[in-house]
Amino acid sequence: MIMLCLWAGSSWAQTIRRVNPDRRVIGPNIYRTIQNAVNAANPNDIIHIEAFKTIDSEGATNSYYEEDIVINKTLTIIGNGYSYDNPELDFSMFDRFPSMVKKMEFVKGSEGSTLKNLFVLSVVYIRTSDITIESCELFNLLFLPQTNDDQVQISEGKDCHVKKCFIRNLSGGSNIAIDNTFVKSLWGITQSPIKNCYIAILSHIENSSFINSIFDYQVTPSQQNKNYANSYSHCLSLVDDLPDENSNVSNLDWAEIFSGVKEYETHTYEIENNMVLPNNSVAKGVGLNGEDIGIYGGSSPYKKSGVPNHPLRTYLLTSTIGYDNINLNVKATFKVYKNEKY
Repeated sequence: MIMLCLWAGSSWAQTIRRVNPDRRVIGPNIYRTIQNAVNAANPNDIIHIEAFKTIDSEGATNSYYEEDIVINKTLTIIGNGYSYDNPELDFSMFDRFPSMVKKMEFVKGSEGSTLKNLFVLSVVYIRTSDITIESCELFNLLFLPQTNDDQVQISEGKDCHVKKCFIRNLSGGSNIAIDNTFVKSLWGITQSPIKNCYIAILSHIENSSFINSIFDYQVTPSQQNKNYANSYSHCLSLVDDLPDENSNVSNLDWAEIFSGVKEYETHTYEIENNMVLPNNSVAKGVGLNGEDIGIYGGSSPYKKSGVPNHPLRTYLLTSTIGYDNINLNVKATFKVYKNEKY
């Protein structure tokens, strides 16, 4: 009996907590800020960051959470995707705008956490291990140490997994597994396995392995890039310096690989669409194990705009004053994704 009581007292039932600043949205476990939801959550809870309508200074519609969020417990945090202006998206929505967050920081205690389907506008700091970042758009993803008040290091950003993301700057950390991700600038990582990625610039990379990836920058060691002791297998490059062995191919033209044009300083969705492989692409079926090379290859390809598998909530708010019932002409579409979690 004593053992049973101790076990029951130390376990938590998993709760889904919703974040929506719209005060017309009411119900249990609804919070107006992300940090309040994080503070109230128990370990292993799920937090859904929902869309709400705001209009920025340029008249664009979005859902902007201007928060600096600190996560110090194991949580799964899920947004509703990004870059909904992509005309090639295969779904329709009443409210076609993503949830955006200013800044997030994962510190000691948050090991085992997952961040999914979210647009973080400023930076995500990872100061601990075993964090998964999936299907997110990030301007900056930085793996850094954490120190206490006495400036003694207590944890560091390492042993993490990044997959199916769109990242402009990723830097620091060791043993950072990166899969099916667009990275404009990769800097300062060590001992990391990298597979099915597109990397525009890389520097200060050491003792890491690249498989089925595409480069637009010199990878061989030099005073400029300081890339040392890395391995490359079944990779393609737009410049002429990949090692000749291990089925690597260098000095390719963009049009030999991709269906669109080469353009980095444009909308996210345009870059995503430009990197689709046409049927005659030299990257088709020539990767390790016969896979396609690049972000859309492999067993878990990049998913445009980070569209989540869980239902996207849209609220139809209307007055019921003076009516016993209200009939709404609503079309509901349901999609089921087999064998996939949140």
